[in-house]
Amino acid sequence: MSVNKLRLVATGVISLALLGGATGCGGVSPTEGSGEVRDQDDAPNGLGDEVEEQIDDRLAVGDAEGLSSDEVALLERIDEYEDVSTDTVRVLVDGELAEADRDALAEAVFSASENPALGTVQIVDASGDETEHTQ
Repeated sequence: MSVNKLRLVATGVISLALLGGATGCGGVSPTEGSGEVRDQDDAPNGLGDEVEEQIDDRLAVGDAEGLSSDEVALLERIDEYEDVSTDTVRVLVDGELAEADRDALAEAVFSASENPALGTVQIVDASGDETEHTQ
């Protein structure tokens, strides 16, 4: 058989295998406990989860170096962290904040998390007002 005919036959076999999919090849679908399928809980954390964990860890071990007691108090008022985008986190805060407190809280989030991916913090307080703060 010539080289060109051999290539044609090999190409046809590969094409048929690809068209047939995994069932045509006798493949086995991964199962939940096989380790090939990840549970949703094992999915990578979003930025909001990462920032929350970093801040909580820092406050829990008393490593608030570089943060004032006012900044720590503001950080402790955060009820929830939400992912907005790959570089933006929204924080929901207990009670209402004055504009100066919003700015101070955003700076505290940037300082306490030290996350290089974090570029914007959106703050929502009990009034429902949302402000956006960039680093």
